[in-house]
Amino acid sequence: MTSDPTDFDPTKTLLELVDACREWNRTDDPDARDAARADAIDALEELLEWLKGGDDLPNPDGIAGHLDT
Repeated sequence: MTSDPTDFDPTKTLLELVDACREWNRTDDPDARDAARADAIDALEELLEWLKGGDDLPNPDGIAGHLDT
């Protein structure tokens, strides 16, 4: 996750995930493919942490805090 969790931008991280997946899919270079895969996994892990929520995040209730029930 980012160094300051309150600065986390889920939209930016989602775009980073999409870019990493695109790069992973389009490159034939094994090293670049591994790097893109690692970037995609990092971004996905950050998004999952954000979705789960936590006291140090701007959404302590996770995604449930954003849903009308």
